[in-house]
Amino acid sequence: AGGLVPTNRLSIADLVLYGGDAPSVLDDPLLERRPGVATRLYDLAAPHPEDLFVIISNSGVNNVIVEMALHAKEQGHRILALTSLAHTRAVPAGHASGKKLADLADVVLDNAAPPGDALLELPGGGAVCALSTLTGVMLVQMAVAEASGLLLAAGERPPVYVSANVPGGFEGNLELEKRYAGRIRRTAS
Repeated sequence: AGGLVPTNRLSIADLVLYGGDAPSVLDDPLLERRPGVATRLYDLAAPHPEDLFVIISNSGVNNVIVEMALHAKEQGHRILALTSLAHTRAVPAGHASGKKLADLADVVLDNAAPPGDALLELPGGGAVCALSTLTGVMLVQMAVAEASGLLLAAGERPPVYVSANVPGGFEGNLELEKRYAGRIRRTAS
């Protein structure tokens, strides 16, 4: 409830859900670093040129993240990045281009997470309590609020989901989704 309807989440799981790969492909712990994965995910999503890409990565350096940003830019998309600038500045680029997500984005929102993401140092090394999830959710919701404000200022009603647990919510959401038939995809995950 409250989220924008015309959105799609791109995920490595799309290789299985939409690309026909066997589920075992997801067992590869280095899949997010394999060349070609992002371009394949892009093709499976079939975005329109005017689509905005919101790319979220704490480090902003993994190959698939940078490859997706590079490919999206080549296709003329604008990119909003959510990343930890402290983390990305502390580690080398993981893509052959030497680029990082923050280098490619039109707008960068810093999630303020420390390198490694976890906040509370443990005695003897390591840390617990990731920050990027909490600040990432807040930053995404702030971006939704800003986009909704811009739509309202332009005289348009923001296409947002209503809770399916209020009268008419489920039916209203289905009607909104029909406006974007062929452009959005919904899965149970």
